[in-house]
Amino acid sequence: GMAAMARKCRRMEGFLNNYAFGVRYEVYRLHKDEPGFNLRATDLRPPPPNANLDDLTRGATFCLCPSGTGWGMRAFHAVALGCIPVIIQDDGSGSYPSVLQAFEGPLLDWASLAVRLTFADIPRLPSLLRALAADHEALA
Repeated sequence: GMAAMARKCRRMEGFLNNYAFGVRYEVYRLHKDEPGFNLRATDLRPPPPNANLDDLTRGATFCLCPSGTGWGMRAFHAVALGCIPVIIQDDGSGSYPSVLQAFEGPLLDWASLAVRLTFADIPRLPSLLRALAADHEALA
């Protein structure tokens, strides 16, 4: 369960040190029972019930896109399915540089495509996202 997920997030394997900067674990730990959140922690046993993740993504307003080994695939997948990526890609310590998204800068303006938050924002994630969802001008 949660202990196994915590071990995975802390393991030391070269560039995977502190996998996803601990963001996945912290979001799941704090918000797994949050109404309106659909967190799919597939590492947990028993695994979550089967669901069509594309359908879930299309029905969501925001999709968490933490770092991992996917090099931006989560963010692109979210955008392609009409979901606003929520990018949290730091560990809060300042030990790691901020992760750039694919083609960030001259080709893609990620500020207009996504919500970028910090590790320190994780405890307030539900209230931050609800406030953004209620601000129709910000979502336009």
